[in-house]
Order: sequence, then structure tokens, then C-alpha cells
Amino acid sequence: MTTSESTEFDKESMDKKRLDHSYRPDFQYRSRNIYNDKLKIFEEFVIQDNDSEKYAGQWNREIFKREAPIHLEIGTGYGHFMREFCQQNPDINFLGLDYRFKR
Repeated sequence: MTTSESTEFDKESMDKKRLDHSYRPDFQYRSRNIYNDKLKIFEEFVIQDNDSEKYAGQWNREIFKREAPIHLEIGTGYGHFMREFCQQNPDINFLGLDYRFKR
């Protein structure tokens, strides 16, 4: 197999493995993370999985109870940056998104 054949084969293989990440209203979240249930102790300010979908377009009114710009942090980790940012910018509605919880 030549180098160009190998590259072509790899591209074909990757195309077949590629997942469709487009939005689908029938999508159901399934968490296999054993820490997921531990987040329930933070339910006052943590919204999990499907629960977040019902607030689409309504975050200011339903969650923050005020009109303000919304900022999003992706990958909140322990939340240290988020906490400091919120304290320094009380005029911004701030959302944090993290894919997994393992602390």
C-alpha cells in the first residue's frame, strides 16, 4: 500500500466513524458517569441533562429572573474562575457548562 493509498483509506475510515452532532429534538441524554447523581446536592444552581433544554430562549426570565447579557463558560472545572467572574461582574448572567463531573 502506498502512502497516498494509506491516507485515502484513513480518510474513508474516519468518515464512516464520524458522528452526527446536529441538534435533534428527540435526543435523550444518557449519563454513565457515576458522579452524576452527586450533583443533585447542588440542584439549586446546577441544571442537568434534559432539564436545560426546556429553558431554551428563556434563561433570563426563568433562571436568572432578570434581563442581562448572558455569558457562557465551557469547561467550568471546579468553578473557581466562574465564581470570581460572577463576583466581579454582577450585571452579567453567567452560565457554566461542563461535560463531565469527576471531582
